[in-house]
Amino acid sequence: MNYLKSFDGEKIAYQFLSNPPNYQDTIVLVHGFGGDPNFLIPFVEELIKLIPKKRIISYNLRGHGYSTMRFPKNAQSFEQTHTKDLQFLLRHLKIKNPILVGHSLGGIAVQEYLVEKLEPHPKKTIFVCTTTHLSGLPQIKKVFFELLKKLPISTTHPKEKSVNFHRQFKNNLDIDLKRFAHDTRISGGLVRWLVMMGSLLGWQNHNLSSLDKKSCYYIYGSKDLIVPAFVQERRLKKLTKINKILINSNHISPITSTEELAQIISKLV
Repeated sequence: MNYLKSFDGEKIAYQFLSNPPNYQDTIVLVHGFGGDPNFLIPFVEELIKLIPKKRIISYNLRGHGYSTMRFPKNAQSFEQTHTKDLQFLLRHLKIKNPILVGHSLGGIAVQEYLVEKLEPHPKKTIFVCTTTHLSGLPQIKKVFFELLKKLPISTTHPKEKSVNFHRQFKNNLDIDLKRFAHDTRISGGLVRWLVMMGSLLGWQNHNLSSLDKKSCYYIYGSKDLIVPAFVQERRLKKLTKINKILINSNHISPITSTEELAQIISKLV
């Protein structure tokens, strides 16, 4: 694991999952809530078989074990903080025109990156089981985020046992409360989970035109109950240029549908 100091001086962890000589493009993976780069390794192993000449990098979101647990006191929202971390990583590694792949919460950070029109500009963006926006109340978001910044947090993070636990739910609907409880423990406790979800309830993005591009791809699961397919289809109907791909998977598709997801993304990049 490598480390860099982000825009506020806090530590952000990242790792090269594939770094071939004379690589053609750089893919940056952003994991979802409750995970860390280890969660993406089974998916990446399949992806490397299909696109061996791509460099693949993953980094750890704040509050998820390897990176800092602190959020800036003057931060306005946690997704904007994640977006700044992403931009700082790209600049630190001098990556031009990256291919950004975000799963769940990681996809929200990538969406904010597009909406804010940050540089370096991505060559392509791929969203996996990511909501386009939530029509929550800004005051809910503010209250929960202020609590989030003040809470102590454990530094536990996923192990191989965690990944194997998630694999048990292959092709299942997202009604497995045991898995949600497991993610809660990974991220440091029930209180933090509730705070994160409260912050998400206040997240909204009305500038969807920034996402309506031919270089954007939305992959969503037919068995995803966290970001239901019918809800996504209704929201994505407003976007006419992006590419929409439905797969037979639940919300944790990088683990429960590794081969199918790798096949799809290998053709997109």
